[in-house]
Amino acid sequence: YTQIQAKGFDPNNLAGIKLHDGIKMILYTGLDNTGESFSITQNTPDVSEITGANTINSWTIMANCIDDLDGKELVIKNTESGYYIKPSRNTTGNTITIQQKEGDNSDYMIWKFETVKDGLYKIVNKGSNKTLQVRNSDIYDEAILEQNEYKEDEHQHFIVTYNDVENCYKLIALHSLKYLGLRNNTLNV
Repeated sequence: YTQIQAKGFDPNNLAGIKLHDGIKMILYTGLDNTGESFSITQNTPDVSEITGANTINSWTIMANCIDDLDGKELVIKNTESGYYIKPSRNTTGNTITIQQKEGDNSDYMIWKFETVKDGLYKIVNKGSNKTLQVRNSDIYDEAILEQNEYKEDEHQHFIVTYNDVENCYKLIALHSLKYLGLRNNTLNV
């Protein structure tokens, strides 16, 4: 409570909450994340509809984790192009660019989703045992993806959301809160 107030915000004035896709906020009636809790996973214009007359004194913000992916090995496919993402070369090297490729039977096609903290995932290539990351922590559109040693950096952590309409998962880089996308729908060779 004192940290929140030190930033110039009085939690008693909390009226509405707007959340990015894949983010969850847990509100607590007590100080330091204690007391009765209320979980919010979508935009909430009137917090009192969820909390009633309870005063909110602290909160936690985290990824809204899709638990059933932890430990799963999957291929990652661009739904627009139909191509898969994998390292540009079948190697265990660091800073190897991730590209769109046709499917093959190698372990470099497979990515393992591992829960790290606060509902976030690191995504590890089975062939190289390297982690998917956004190069140089870039936050602009069309940033480059690569594989590297896991260093617990935000540009190596991802929020995973499920899109019911398209029947697919979407990946959001934690450091930028931008969806992963590939430059175009063409095959990299």
